[in-house]
Amino acid sequence: MKKSVLLISLAFILFTGYNLKAQDRGIYNVLEGKLSSTEQKQVENAKEDIGDGDRMVSAADGEYQKFAKFFNSKKKGKQKKGERKTVGAKKKLVTAARNFSGGYVVLYNLYKEKIGKYSVDIAADKQAIDDLVKSAEKDFKSGASKLKKTEKFTEKDLKKKVKYQSLKNDVEKGAEKQKEAVEKLVDAIIIAEGQEDKKQMAIDRDKDGWSDAERLNTIAAYQNYLSNFPNGTYVTQAKAKISILEAEAKRIANENMKGADFYLQFAASPTPLSSTQVSSKLRRVDPYCSYETITDIVSNDPYTYKYMFGPFSDYETARTYERNLNKKEKVVFIVGYKDDQRLNIAEALEGKKPSDTPSSKPIR
Repeated sequence: MKKSVLLISLAFILFTGYNLKAQDRGIYNVLEGKLSSTEQKQVENAKEDIGDGDRMVSAADGEYQKFAKFFNSKKKGKQKKGERKTVGAKKKLVTAARNFSGGYVVLYNLYKEKIGKYSVDIAADKQAIDDLVKSAEKDFKSGASKLKKTEKFTEKDLKKKVKYQSLKNDVEKGAEKQKEAVEKLVDAIIIAEGQEDKKQMAIDRDKDGWSDAERLNTIAAYQNYLSNFPNGTYVTQAKAKISILEAEAKRIANENMKGADFYLQFAASPTPLSSTQVSSKLRRVDPYCSYETITDIVSNDPYTYKYMFGPFSDYETARTYERNLNKKEKVVFIVGYKDDQRLNIAEALEGKKPSDTPSSKPIR
């Protein structure tokens, strides 16, 4: 019964093997088609060395299991005898360590050299690559330290000092750390290789953003482009378009205001004011006013009767006069008239036509 259990255990170990085999994370083909024939041969040799390491570990485990009865015994004498009998298995582990080290060193050095040749412009990617390389260096150094320990063991050491499980643990952990280091370099290469795709995506987004801005052709659309793509390809064109549209808006506003008369409104009342009342209010606002006073009737306003003085030759002149009178408090505001229609200045500056603001004809 014991013999059958031992055979089943041995078969299981031989079947599963020592699974340090690199899974399909591309450690052998990440640069497929981009290596020279010499470099490709190096990768193939490294793969073969690592595979030999796996096979040697499996073989060592199989040989070790033959002497399981010695290690399962609670007697120290028998356990020591087991260690002496498994010298062959330990030698296989030492050979496996050399295989692993040789294979992973080739991959590590080759990939690290390749990473240094990439041009990475995206800051986040550059940082990610740097972090991966630093972490890989740490892992590889740790793994190399464990594998290197096996080189100094003599056959005498393997018989008397070195225990199988301890040696196997060093080989496993050392190879695993070196594999992790190579995998991190592979991840770094994948990020670096993706730069061109990311650059193209950025170019496409930039182009689409510019197309949307041109389609809308508004100041807001071009400003939105500048906000989303401050370093975009079309920044200069967007700024130029904004300048052109602003100039056009100003031209339209000036065109709409051309020929308009400007007045300063100083009073409003729901009922008509007498000439004496008008004069009194005007003197309180500007005792030295020499402009003509007019009255406008705006029927859709509770304060139907509007009282103004003017006209001023242009908007800026009216604006200067208004500021002087409103230094302490607002007593007047500007009103525009074009074709005998009252025009709100704020609306006029936005380019609206006088017809947008209906009014009764003012009483001159």
